[in-house]
Amino acid sequence: MTGPTLARRSAALLAALLGAAPAAAQQDTTRVREVDSLVVTAERVRTPLVTSTAAVSRVSGEELRSLPLRSVADALRTVPGITFVDNDGLGLDPQLMVRGFYGGGEADYVVVLLDGRPLNGLQAGLYDWDLVPLPALESIEVFRGGASSLYGDAAVGGVVNLVTAGGPPRGLRGEVTRGAFGLWRGSAALDGAWLGRSGSAFAEVRTLDGYRAHAARTTGSLGATVGLLEGARGELSVSTLHHWREFEEPGPLTTAELDASRREASPFYRFDAADERVHRLTLDGERVLGGGAELSGHLVGEVRALDEVRTLPLSPEFADTKLRELGTRRLLGSLQLRLRPAPVAGSLLVGTDWSLGRIENRYFAVATGDADAYRAAGGGPGELDARGEGSRLAAGAFARYELRPSDAVRLAAGARLDWLRDAFRTLPPAEGARRESSHLAFSPRAGVNVRYLRSPRHEGHVFASVGRSFKAPTPDQLFDQRSIPVPFEPYRVTLSNAELDPQYGTGVEAGLYHRVELLPGRLSGRLSSTAYQIDMRDELDVDLETFRYVNIGRSRHRGVETGLELRGPGGVGAYANHTLQSVTFRNGAHEGNRLKAIPKHALGAGVQAGGPSGLSASLSVQSAWGIHLDDTNTLGLPGYTRVDARAAYPVGPVRLIAEVFNLLDREYSTTGFPDPAGSGVVYLYPAAGRALQLGLSVGG
Repeated sequence: MTGPTLARRSAALLAALLGAAPAAAQQDTTRVREVDSLVVTAERVRTPLVTSTAAVSRVSGEELRSLPLRSVADALRTVPGITFVDNDGLGLDPQLMVRGFYGGGEADYVVVLLDGRPLNGLQAGLYDWDLVPLPALESIEVFRGGASSLYGDAAVGGVVNLVTAGGPPRGLRGEVTRGAFGLWRGSAALDGAWLGRSGSAFAEVRTLDGYRAHAARTTGSLGATVGLLEGARGELSVSTLHHWREFEEPGPLTTAELDASRREASPFYRFDAADERVHRLTLDGERVLGGGAELSGHLVGEVRALDEVRTLPLSPEFADTKLRELGTRRLLGSLQLRLRPAPVAGSLLVGTDWSLGRIENRYFAVATGDADAYRAAGGGPGELDARGEGSRLAAGAFARYELRPSDAVRLAAGARLDWLRDAFRTLPPAEGARRESSHLAFSPRAGVNVRYLRSPRHEGHVFASVGRSFKAPTPDQLFDQRSIPVPFEPYRVTLSNAELDPQYGTGVEAGLYHRVELLPGRLSGRLSSTAYQIDMRDELDVDLETFRYVNIGRSRHRGVETGLELRGPGGVGAYANHTLQSVTFRNGAHEGNRLKAIPKHALGAGVQAGGPSGLSASLSVQSAWGIHLDDTNTLGLPGYTRVDARAAYPVGPVRLIAEVFNLLDREYSTTGFPDPAGSGVVYLYPAAGRALQLGLSVGG
């Protein structure tokens, strides 16, 4: 689908939503706003945040609508313990780090959910941060630390839950934005009741020329939810989500190229681009069974298609580019039962998750060689290089028991057993036997939360937990067929390794939540702080001697995450977060060194003032430093600071919005890597300079 066609289709979707405004006037006034301190992600049931036995943060709907944010990733940058690196100059291809877990764009160590339903891709476990736009969200919940006892595979760094419900119906709202580097964005969202049924819908389209050459991007999303059955004892709803994106990839620049121009594209990446489509259909339900028992579950069907041209830089003078045609189909289900009270005093949660996925894969040669070979190449797909098909079956059963021996003490313990089975078959033109890999993992966890203070002005809780988490190798790490040319026998290798085992981590953490009324009725504050240590074994890594994935590493993740929030009258607020993290090798040639690309310090802060009836303004700052680009810790990346600002003012029924990103026009890079061939050349991804965007918004 071409960019103009996509824009026309998305504009029609926006118009359809805007045309539904009269129906939105009949809003469902029976919905009650969820208390801000309630979160679902930490326990898979609604729990007051301050009584959690883990480190949990929540980005409220108010913050999502008042801070200078371009994406869900920008919103997560305000949470302690979370940092991103950006391959795209405008931050539109972010890669998430939590507690020092970083997949380098090849895998994710965080489970991302939409209203409790998994969103990570099947073949690599990655998440597309454009999938759900900000206007569709009511809040974001973040669980930091190992969560495999409830969520299974890949929940090593944490869980991010994108929440679309829970606030009062806001009717119709929409926004149109125009900005630097060719940005055009239109979005609309609607919720309320129609024909006696509650429902919501959203649509967004964005086109962008990009900060650098060969960095154009077009994305669109469409989603809707309709209540099928609603009553005092239960409800059933159906939702759909459709997403498409097309983008070009300019690639990293060497330091010499960057000094010449920060906005040019690498000549080896002139063909790199991607075209992706995602379609999901979900059935959700919950039922009150009586006697304090609640049953809930969901069923999700998903289809994804990706055509991606991708270059691997093998040295400053040599690269390899291939086209991948990938298709996946997946069916996911979950069912959980909560008993309150449990057969023994307390509450009990038991449940099961399962998934069945199919993968179809083809690789085509595009270009290989030096700069002259790339200048002569046409960029179209050439000879079929590899073809195959595979599957992943996954099933998990979990239980969590909660006991409250007193009003001030909460104990929780649980465990989960996961089974994963992967299979892959090579198809002509190559011949290969069917390969299989199976994994079984047990993940226990126990925690305690104790209220140490309660008064008219103060409430404080401390918590501690210990648990085990795991990450299984992804289907790509096990079976990816992409071949890489090498100057030695067998002259073609693959990074994948069907003999990989899961990596496991044992973690302990302790922290506190404290709320205080500094000036009763006028100024309140919240403080949270967590210290943790996680020891990983059988860590997945790339062995440069054999040029393939292996289980070779052990590492230790240590850190302290601190967040402070202040709230005052008139929409006045401020926050400040600091993350101190150190991830070190515990064996091998680099024992004691810190892992590359992970900042030792990350700081986020912001202020905001004003409300929807008058002028409002906000300012946010993100900073990171202490970053190594190599395992020997001899090559460092300069620290960076970015300042963003937002102002909005009502004029009649609309609000005028102005946002500036990188207000101080700083030149920086958030990540990079040294030449894998060992030449000493360093590759960097330059961030964009100052970017202004102006917009109009209507509705809540």
